[in-house]
Order: sequence, then structure tokens, then C-alpha cells
Amino acid sequence: MSYTIEYAKLFLKSALGYTPCWECGSNNTYETARKRARQWCVWQNLLGVSSEQIMEAALQMCDGEGDHWQKSGKWVDDAGLVRWVKLGVAKAVTIEDVLSANPFLGAIYCRALVWDANRYRSECEAQLRSTEDLDHWIRAVNELKHPGITVYPVIDLSLAKRPIRPSGKVPEHVIIKYKKAYLTQSEDDGDYTSWSTDIRKSLVMSREDAMRLQERKRYTWVGQSKLLDARNKLRKTAVLRKDDGSYLSKHTKRRIICVQRKDGAHQYSSIAAAADAAQRLNQRLKGQCRFFVEEMKDGE
Repeated sequence: MSYTIEYAKLFLKSALGYTPCWECGSNNTYETARKRARQWCVWQNLLGVSSEQIMEAALQMCDGEGDHWQKSGKWVDDAGLVRWVKLGVAKAVTIEDVLSANPFLGAIYCRALVWDANRYRSECEAQLRSTEDLDHWIRAVNELKHPGITVYPVIDLSLAKRPIRPSGKVPEHVIIKYKKAYLTQSEDDGDYTSWSTDIRKSLVMSREDAMRLQERKRYTWVGQSKLLDARNKLRKTAVLRKDDGSYLSKHTKRRIICVQRKDGAHQYSSIAAAADAAQRLNQRLKGQCRFFVEEMKDGE
């Protein structure tokens, strides 16, 4: 049986309204032997419409007789579709939000696929850098719509990998993080950098300077890193101490590795994260031994 799988979604908002984008694909189509094919497109081809219009389109699909598509291994039914629309509208973001969360992106590519006289053609190719650009593109695509012509708008968000949230309070000073490492030193405009897993050693920069550095080094760790509020640097890091005095270095499903030296222990980014890890480990070990949270002091 063929069905649609949803991999991601992102509602864009602009002066014209909302544009629901989602990444989806068929369960029967593969890019490689192990990866299913997927692409970003505009849900129901709705461009710059009101939230009521999106909900109306969803309700027209709700017949109470089946599911619509799969998401995270679960089927989206009628009630789930209504929630899908409500959450999408509530978490809608702007083009500026997308680019701010993904500073290595210079713009968002978009186009319209036009089905006319039994052939496809591509129209209205553009690079979106602002909400104004999005509205201008939407107006251009809407002008393509005529009887006998089908228009499929495409907004490619495949490179926007970082979590995107609506704009809130923007921190004045930030630290730069790539995976589990923090930038501790940058010389010659980012040509030479040093990194550490210890957040307390991270380099504090103004948000503007950090974004300029990311733009210059968009294809390196710096360009692909996250900007975190510099106040995170003040969080107290911690390790887990075993009841025999050793420290947790690494654990997998089969093994728990401990070391005698504290400086060789795995460091958690906060006391809360360490406490959560200790609780899970102690439940797993069922009294065989216990782990306790121990704060890292300055200089350790």
C-alpha cells in the first residue's frame, strides 16, 4: 500500500498570510537503498492565506473514515490533522527567522512548477531573503494561475537544518557551539579556531560579531554552529560520581565505563542534565550501584 510520510513542517507567515510548507514523500520511493525520497513543497498549494482558509482545507479532508499520512511512525487522523494546522499556525515563523536560525544560508530558494498542455515548466525562480521577498514571490505565482493550468509552488527548506523558533528576545551576547564543542578562540577572522567541550571556556561575542563570523566561514564548523545565549556559560557543569568513588566516563546499552580521575569524567552541561542522567542510570542498575551528581568547581 502506498501512503505519504511527513518528515518535517514549517508554516511561514508574512503580510499576505500563512504559507504551510512541509517535507514529505511516498513510502515506496527511495533515493538510496536505505533512504526514502522526500521533498519540500507547499501543503495544498496554499500561499499567503488566512489561518481560517488553511483550517477549511483541512476540514474538507476530514471524513471520519481513515487516516491522512504518517508522521514519526504514527498515522495522522482527522483530529490529528486539525491539531497539525493549529500548531503550524501557532509556531509560524518569518523568512528572517529561518535565516537567523541558519546563518550559513544566504537565501531560501523557491520556484513554481507549472503543468500546462501536458508538460511541466519552471517559473518564478527566486531567492527569498526577507518577508517582503516572500510576498512578492507569492503575488507572482498567483498570477500564473489560470483555467487549465495547475501550479505547484515549491519553497525549498531542505538546507534549514537548525531548530527554528518564532522571534523572541534576542540575546546581546552569545557563545558559539558546534555539536558538543564550544568555540574558545578565534584568530584572523576565523581562519584559526580552538574548541572545547567545557562551556565555561567558551568565547563570548556580540551577536552581530558572531553572525558576521558565521557568514565569513559558512562552510566550516563556525558557519554550521549554533548561537547560544552567553548566559548559558554561567550554568554549573557537573559529573556523575559512582558510590565507589570513580566517575562516569561513558555508557552504552551494554557497558558503563568509569575512570578514577574527575577530569576524565563525562561533563554534563548543567546540574539538571546530570541529575536526569543519574536517575536513568540508577533505575537501569536496580541497586547494583548508584551514581550521584557532583558539581564541577572552577579550575577542575
